[in-house]
Amino acid sequence: MIVAFQDEEHCRRLLETMMWPEGRICPACGYKRSIALAGRDTGKRRARPGLYQCSNGACRFQFTVTTHTPRHSTKLPLRV
Repeated sequence: MIVAFQDEEHCRRLLETMMWPEGRICPACGYKRSIALAGRDTGKRRARPGLYQCSNGACRFQFTVTTHTPRHSTKLPLRV
């Protein structure tokens, strides 16, 4: 457990493989293609790691692995 949850990056990747075993799926529309926004300059600041945007032109919803889960609005680290 200590190795699997050693830092936020490992926790996020583990959750992503559990939530999306066959690839990311938009929680808003169900579209199976999305792009990673992590590290992109969004104007005032850089996007946080694990942030994705739906590639469906009508949706363009931004989401993370915790979107629409009990962990969605919490500020607690994933390790907790």
